[in-house]
Amino acid sequence: PFRLMLAGQSLIERPLHLTPSAASLQVRDLLAQADLAVTNLEVALDSGGGWPVRDTTSHVAPESVLDTLAWFGFGAVALASNHAFDLGPPGILAGLGATRQRGMLAAGTGPDAVTAGEPGFGLAASRRVAMVAVVAAENPPQSHALDAAGQLPARPGVNRLRVNIESGSGEPGHSVGGRWAPEETDVMALLRHTRAAARLTDVVVVYLHNHYWATPQERTPNWVREFARRCIDNGASVVLGHGTPVLQGLEFHRGHLIAYGLGSFVFHTHRPASYDAGAWESLLVDADLGPDGTANEVRLHPVIHGCHPERPGA
Repeated sequence: PFRLMLAGQSLIERPLHLTPSAASLQVRDLLAQADLAVTNLEVALDSGGGWPVRDTTSHVAPESVLDTLAWFGFGAVALASNHAFDLGPPGILAGLGATRQRGMLAAGTGPDAVTAGEPGFGLAASRRVAMVAVVAAENPPQSHALDAAGQLPARPGVNRLRVNIESGSGEPGHSVGGRWAPEETDVMALLRHTRAAARLTDVVVVYLHNHYWATPQERTPNWVREFARRCIDNGASVVLGHGTPVLQGLEFHRGHLIAYGLGSFVFHTHRPASYDAGAWESLLVDADLGPDGTANEVRLHPVIHGCHPERPGA
């Protein structure tokens, strides 16, 4: 079997591998057993040429945080997130260049919209692997990758999944009383890339970074469940979700694993008082995949790691 490990989101603003904690060493030993380990990068990398594009909280990090993720053993990093554009186009290009320089499989951003939507490809344990990544968040429109048109040049940015509100029966937590629904043109584009990746590779990971949450946050919105199942139906081996700072559920659809939200592998927040301890509680999902990408066995490893307020050394 192909051993795939999925981790929570990595909102990591400073390197951790230079003076690793005992917890970091334990997690590294566990991740070393994977054929491929996957997380995301929920910061913008500072290459010296970017500038803040938010008026409030930005999450910015030096390139050395990628060395931390590589030290842990992550070979695949989803770049699509609501903070990828915090330093504008230079931060997008810095993230792409730094991951490629380190030989990491990456997806979800690009110098234009076409490239941002394309799968990232790689090899792991002699298997061909691919990842397609997208972000659904109320980011400013200029954060989305844009293709060149006429005299307008292309814009580096994230691969977007637009989400609209529909009238009708509501989902708990949405005060407007409506129902979230992803833009079908964006969904179809992602599914086309998923099918293409499935024809070319052995393992396809689809990644969704979502900020259209239900209440309570532990609950997976209906639209996310429907979206994830469609990804599996169109060739995804596994669907991985991040975005909420809490754990959400797991599901098997036609034998394929869906991890709707794995909390935070590292959570370097500027407002720790705004979160309870659950924001630092996560899981490593450790799955043995068969030749068709279905999960033969899944093991769950609880993780508390990355500046837990009650366990700062974790």
